[in-house]
Amino acid sequence: MHQITIRNTNYPLPSRWDELSRKQLITAAWLSTTKKAGTDLAKLLFLVLTQSLPWWKRIRLRFFYLFQANITERGDLIFITRSFAEFPDFTTQKIKNIGGRFVLFSGPLDRLSNCTLWEYILAEKHFLDYLKTKDENTLDKFIAVIYRPRRKKTAPDYAYDCRLPLVDGEVNERAKKIKAIDHRTKIAILMWFDGCRNLLIKNFPLIFKKEEEKPKGNKPRKSNSGGWVSLIQSLAEDMTQIEEIGKTNLTVALTDISHRIQKANQKPKKK
Repeated sequence: MHQITIRNTNYPLPSRWDELSRKQLITAAWLSTTKKAGTDLAKLLFLVLTQSLPWWKRIRLRFFYLFQANITERGDLIFITRSFAEFPDFTTQKIKNIGGRFVLFSGPLDRLSNCTLWEYILAEKHFLDYLKTKDENTLDKFIAVIYRPRRKKTAPDYAYDCRLPLVDGEVNERAKKIKAIDHRTKIAILMWFDGCRNLLIKNFPLIFKKEEEKPKGNKPRKSNSGGWVSLIQSLAEDMTQIEEIGKTNLTVALTDISHRIQKANQKPKKK
């Protein structure tokens, strides 16, 4: 947290993406869709950070920034927003539920920790397609994969995953209901998934090859070069196991795949 002190009063402000509230994240997501850049964007982001303060502190700090601060002080306040560019890691789930009064969908836990391998594969497909096409229907399908209705609380592993299991055939129908959710919230979910995906790329370099690194320009990052289907097949002894492997926890599956790749790389090559 950033600590700002003005006349013996402390004003703590978020310094990382993971420290933002749901409201702040959604507002920041909206800022990312505007044409603002540089100092103009930093000014607005600073005002977003003040949303986490109690109302009287928020008004006081904003009044100081807008009407009392000199150029140097105002520059110092804007400068603190640089931490969001310097520390882009973002994996804490802020938007746990989306929907209205009669339709409620719940998302994954922090770092996609309760996602299955197939759930991630399908979500990544729509994620990359959206980055390439900017098609709103694709964005809705992406969210429909990872946000699903809640199960009954009596389910044995409800605490681990409160969502109903993923059924591919229900994604398109759920996407129609998600269409009504505001675009800012959708972009915030997209940003969070991107942060979780970046963490997976960092933790499993044998699976996500070097071409996964952010390319120049606005081109979306590619999926792993080997292909997800071939990776699943490498784990399965026969076709009947492929479905079960897809239901395996994402981190467990990627760890196992990495271990197999590492063992294969250590085998001496045949002459």
